[in-house]
Amino acid sequence: MTCEYNCTNGYFAFAYGSSRTCVQMCPSTPPYLADMQSGVCVIQCANDTYKLVNNTFRVCLDYCPPQIYNSSLSVDLFADNTTWTCVQICPYGYYSFSHPTNSTIRICVRYCLKVGSTYYYAEDNSRTCVTSCPMMVYGSYGDQIDFKCVVSCTRDQYRDNSTSLCVYHCPNGTFANNVTWNCSGWCSEGYFAESINNTCVRACPSNLYAYNKLCLSQCPNGTFFYNDNTTWTCVEHCPSYPDYYAD
Repeated sequence: MTCEYNCTNGYFAFAYGSSRTCVQMCPSTPPYLADMQSGVCVIQCANDTYKLVNNTFRVCLDYCPPQIYNSSLSVDLFADNTTWTCVQICPYGYYSFSHPTNSTIRICVRYCLKVGSTYYYAEDNSRTCVTSCPMMVYGSYGDQIDFKCVVSCTRDQYRDNSTSLCVYHCPNGTFANNVTWNCSGWCSEGYFAESINNTCVRACPSNLYAYNKLCLSQCPNGTFFYNDNTTWTCVEHCPSYPDYYAD
């Protein structure tokens, strides 16, 4: 044994009273922590470092590791900046976020965010940031304004079941239904499906013809154009009052 200025790798400098030794694990009584940056046993972690304490580790880290093994079980960890500790479950009101390409960024956040072109949504049941909201019982949808999984979309957004997102414009083949607030393949009673803007409308826009709850660019074969001064309509039989005739 020799007197060294620094302990070798895998050991930590521990000073207690007149005793100064290099130890592989800092003592738990008193509760010391191994500072991985300085290689010293400390009572309190330095600023901007995280405390990790379990059955195996008592350490101070620059960032929380993606996984550790605790009693042979793999445990996911996240950095909690409210307590500066590594936690399995983020505190209430926070969501666990794992960066897709940087494994050192695993943190508890109040609001989920967008990374590149990928949206992350706050999911309340698991308290995690997810890229796809779960369907659950009634389905939940990603709100790209609030970055949350919601059951009901807000701010004039529609539920798009094909993507599980809240959208302002429904995809082709569906129509923005202002009764159900869904992107639907049909429109509610009293509305017409308008394919230019993929919306349900009370009256078809000018130059479009209303027929069979659809807005069409021309009347189908076997029907006749009828203008009632409010809507251009395709009819199978011309109205008898006032007197109209099929030409």
